[in-house]
Amino acid sequence: MWISKFKNANYKGFLTKLKEIAQKEGKVYLFLIIDYLFLLIFRGFAFNDYLNYELYNKNFKERRQYVSVKDQDKFYEIVSPSKYKNKFSNKSNFMRLFKDFTKRDFFDKKNSIDDLVKFLNKHDEIIIKPVDGLGGANISKIKTKNVKNIDLFYNDVVKNNYLVEEVIKQHKSLAEFSKSSINTIRIMTSNINNKPKVIFATLRVGNGKSHVDNFHQGGMASLVNIETGIITSDAVDKNLTKYKYHPLSKKAFKGYKIPYFKETKELVLKAAKVVPEIKVVGWDIAITPNGPTIVEGNRRAGFDIIQVVSGTGRKDIIKEILKELSK
Repeated sequence: MWISKFKNANYKGFLTKLKEIAQKEGKVYLFLIIDYLFLLIFRGFAFNDYLNYELYNKNFKERRQYVSVKDQDKFYEIVSPSKYKNKFSNKSNFMRLFKDFTKRDFFDKKNSIDDLVKFLNKHDEIIIKPVDGLGGANISKIKTKNVKNIDLFYNDVVKNNYLVEEVIKQHKSLAEFSKSSINTIRIMTSNINNKPKVIFATLRVGNGKSHVDNFHQGGMASLVNIETGIITSDAVDKNLTKYKYHPLSKKAFKGYKIPYFKETKELVLKAAKVVPEIKVVGWDIAITPNGPTIVEGNRRAGFDIIQVVSGTGRKDIIKEILKELSK
């Protein structure tokens, strides 16, 4: 249930942030607390929702357009039932199920130590990630020459249930944003009555310090036109800082055209049919020199990045999909 998400919430940090907002915006601190509690009780907005969407500065009509945590949970239980979650949330299962779309080598505890030796001999660098990890957390990149003890490494992978993948080589123009991370396109698709379509796209770029581009790990994102593949906005990070240019590489966001975007859409529309019971997926796509490849699929893609990048509420996405489903 959505309310369980507040069990380990950072209440102190949230109240501190509200004090800062009250001072900056010239608002009454107590009013902000009451205002948020109203949105929590009657709409199911989380702490981060209130801050990320700047709901304290939105009127009633504007607030109605935003998808809350409660809205999101109800929506995904309809279009992406939990009983199919292991096809996506378990990264090993996903890699096997979507092997024709991921197009890269991987190793996990289902493989033998001999398979590991062959895998390490084929690749100079590898990515290690938890099989059930979320939000780009606990992902590391290492050089295979630094694996000195095969037995020890194999036991570590098995014990901790890691997925080990070959490193994706990304397209030169995307690497120009941030070379330290694979910069991906998050594309949301729907598949109602076996008629998949692209409904949203954003480019996610690393901050130049991390191996990942995830919004929750310091990355930034910008809006992509789903017809042309051209970026139509400045980038924004989770702290709502906007960037016309990448802070380190100085590459401009707006106007950049994503290579192989037509092929990217074709790829995700085919992938959307693999598990027809999951009717909405957020695909993370990397662009290589030879075309697109799927990094992973998210059965419950968060609306936070969608709404922050859009600069407005996107409940219209939910309404349109449920309307199609009802037919």
